[in-house]
Amino acid sequence: MNRTIGPAMLCMGLLSASSNAQAVYKCEAGGAVTFQQIPCEAAPPPTARPSAQPSSAMLIGQWRSNRERTMTWLRLHASLKDAQDSFLNQMTGYLTLTFTSNRVKSVMPDRDVQVAGKTIRFAGTSDDHFYLVAAATPTLVSISNVDSTTGSATVTDYHFEGPDTMWTRFDPHGKTALDSNAREYFRRTR
Repeated sequence: MNRTIGPAMLCMGLLSASSNAQAVYKCEAGGAVTFQQIPCEAAPPPTARPSAQPSSAMLIGQWRSNRERTMTWLRLHASLKDAQDSFLNQMTGYLTLTFTSNRVKSVMPDRDVQVAGKTIRFAGTSDDHFYLVAAATPTLVSISNVDSTTGSATVTDYHFEGPDTMWTRFDPHGKTALDSNAREYFRRTR
């Protein structure tokens, strides 16, 4: 399927249209962008001049949410209500992110959480999709992909405090009422 989309669309070169397809975007003269969706099995790896594309090398590997570091940060720097603190304390520490050079898989297991004195079962999630490195510095990697919930292009920043510690904003796209200082820390597990 080919279609042209307006110039306002974020053109990053390679984005995921769904977990079963890869979307290739090409900037055309005049600001138009050509979009082509390719099934994952037939999708070629991203191609770019190696010296021109930022590196995802710092991201590659498996990362697990670090509850202790996250909750310490939140309690010192974010304005959380008691209910938010309790909920996040029960939910952090379980999310696992696994990065390759062009894919990210996130896995959050099912969790039983106490909310207002009742046990509530939160269904786990698993998502696997293509991403493109939009920018990289020695302490930051920004990736672009398609949000599996909304279908819109998103950019997520991963900040590094060392080779085995990184953090990202809990709500980089404004979907929750969390304080803008809310961050989740991750530690490299392999």
